[in-house]
Amino acid sequence: LPAALALRSCGEQALSALKAVMEDEEIKSTTRGLSARLIAQIGSPEAVETILNALRADSPESTSAAALVGLSAINADSPVAIETLIAALSDEEEKIQVGAAYALSTLGPKAKAAIPQLTAIIDIHNRLGRHNSELDPESLSAMRIYAMVQIDPLTHDVLTSLAYST
Repeated sequence: LPAALALRSCGEQALSALKAVMEDEEIKSTTRGLSARLIAQIGSPEAVETILNALRADSPESTSAAALVGLSAINADSPVAIETLIAALSDEEEKIQVGAAYALSTLGPKAKAAIPQLTAIIDIHNRLGRHNSELDPESLSAMRIYAMVQIDPLTHDVLTSLAYST
């Protein structure tokens, strides 16, 4: 653990080494998950993009799993990390959207800027019905609503989205 903390304190300089560990399927999953968490805690745009890229369809399942662990540790004090996650809500891949929504949900009120984007996505999905989705459309909406409730449970947007989803 002291070595992990030392790596995190190196910030951007440790990013490539941590990424290599996260993506190496020969390394134990707990170590890979720790690397992903350390990457996320760096909080820079490049760090957040590294985590999000590990969720892409062409990534091995074990790398995606490590990346999801990392998303739960996104640096909440990094406005750039929050902005990057909000932008990821519009990614073409729904796995990325869900991962970003989950990560934002862990940040609570610090991610309030994401509420309009989450609301817009829920509205679009409700109107168009995403039947070509590889993920269950109801699960996608539920994740986004969950994120909104965790961020700010009493906003008008959250209550409206809940009303439309039932």
